[in-house]
Amino acid sequence: MRAPRLALLTTLVALAVAQRSSAEVEVHLHQIESASARPTVLIRSEVPGEVNFSVLGKGFIRTSKLVESATASFKVPKPGIYQYKLAAGLEHSRGILTLEAGKVTQVLLSGEFAAPAPPLPEPVEESLSFEPHSAGVALIRNPFGPAFEKLSVDEKIRLVLESPQGQSLSATERIQLLGFLYNEKGVRAAEARQFEEAEQVLRKAYQNLPEQSAVRLNLAFAVAGNGNELRLSGNYGVGERKLLEALSLLAGSGDTHLEPQVRSALASLYVDQALGFPSTETRRREMLFKKALEHDPNHPGALFQIGQLAYQEYDLDTALDYFERAYEGAPQAELGELIEKVRLEIDEAGDFVTQDRGFFRISFEGREVAHVAKETRKLLEQAAREVGRKFGLRPKGTIPVVIYSGGQFSKITGLHSWAGGAYDGKIRLPLSDLSESDLISGGQYLAELVFHEYTHALLHNRTAPAKIPVWLHEGLAQMAAGQNPDNPLLRRQVMDSLASGRLPMPSKLVGEFAGISDSAIAAQVYLESFLFVRFLIEDKGGWPKARRLIEAIGDGESIEDAFSTAYRKSLVDLESEWVNG
Repeated sequence: MRAPRLALLTTLVALAVAQRSSAEVEVHLHQIESASARPTVLIRSEVPGEVNFSVLGKGFIRTSKLVESATASFKVPKPGIYQYKLAAGLEHSRGILTLEAGKVTQVLLSGEFAAPAPPLPEPVEESLSFEPHSAGVALIRNPFGPAFEKLSVDEKIRLVLESPQGQSLSATERIQLLGFLYNEKGVRAAEARQFEEAEQVLRKAYQNLPEQSAVRLNLAFAVAGNGNELRLSGNYGVGERKLLEALSLLAGSGDTHLEPQVRSALASLYVDQALGFPSTETRRREMLFKKALEHDPNHPGALFQIGQLAYQEYDLDTALDYFERAYEGAPQAELGELIEKVRLEIDEAGDFVTQDRGFFRISFEGREVAHVAKETRKLLEQAAREVGRKFGLRPKGTIPVVIYSGGQFSKITGLHSWAGGAYDGKIRLPLSDLSESDLISGGQYLAELVFHEYTHALLHNRTAPAKIPVWLHEGLAQMAAGQNPDNPLLRRQVMDSLASGRLPMPSKLVGEFAGISDSAIAAQVYLESFLFVRFLIEDKGGWPKARRLIEAIGDGESIEDAFSTAYRKSLVDLESEWVNG
């Protein structure tokens, strides 16, 4: 099939898509770059009369009523797949939006697109703030005359070092004068955020004027600024040495402004360094997070990450304590939601029994659920062997698994009824209501569910901190589990929607599928993911190529580069071949 309705509407971004609803109102979608990290939606209506345009996602809904020529804009909490619903008169239509971080999704209802992007704030850089000090006053003979004061600081330094007048100064006078001049030059470089130069010059000033506390403080600022920039560039070893040296220079100075900033920067360095290690290296990460708290006990990032480690261990009370402390320093909406989720877990599942054996730590609600836990472990161990052979991978460390009742699962995860299980760092399974006869009669479904969620856990376990797109995660999980959601009618709808632009290509699906509340749309997105991955495995090299793809992503390659590495073709070319083949 061809895709005749794809059209290039602007040079700012490659592609815009026209979608026609049953009301003959065209929905044009277009994305441009933005300075804001949060996804933004900008809507403009050129439809006569009033229209309602709603955007829905997990825990989010926003409805805009627009008359002709009206606009509306808003930000959504995080990137992902959102639904839209359009109501114009008696006619209604729906579809999906893939909202990406750092982008404005512009929506035009009918007509030619001409709406500008809303102004957005520039990102704030992490930097230290400090008011540099002038060195103290010293009475030094001036052999250069009144014109000396009108010279630049570099010219003054040259005269002191090279001119006959400079040589007429005593050694002590020359050392002091150069110290003052070096301090002045270093302060100017530090104010211009040229920290490397500032550090070099202020070291000379401090060598000449070691008793001047102002020079020592200025040097501490330059060294700290240099260390912080090295941290931000990922040079943690040298950055750590610089920040520790700055603390040493500040010791005993009585400073109360710069030292807390240096300690916070050092704590951030340890957090950033820890996050660079695979999630399986929990001991090394935990050591660095705790090191961060030694310097800044209220550092939100370190508190949150230690809370995450406790949460993965199912130590819910400890996790809640750290999350709440992190929230005090950085009250973010998503963290607030996580705190409520943990509180709910404590209420619903705080007294669960945990069995830690082999690759899996399984928590469940006591003896009455032991038969489900036993069968689940058996299936997980089988999945570790069979899925492991497909990917050539085994887990590192332990994978946490929690077995809930159906009601507990929905309350704790907040997932919609079509979700049979979940992986969010833990495998979560709503199985504890099953009887022994249910386990026998539903054995095939149960095996597929466990294999599916285990595949998610394995891929995350072995590729973090790299991120595999959700559509690829879901397609691989369905294939590895032996699931086949294909049916001719729905497949035809999906392929027609892809060809006409009503569904985005896999490479344009971003965020979590769990945000799709409409089961019909969810089924299409899951089937799209399955069909494309099945095409890759059945027609493009089988599991060995899929394994190479995962290796490339795990090695840090972008998704586009990883596809080129594994398949010798771009992702876009593979998508085109799949849809048009």
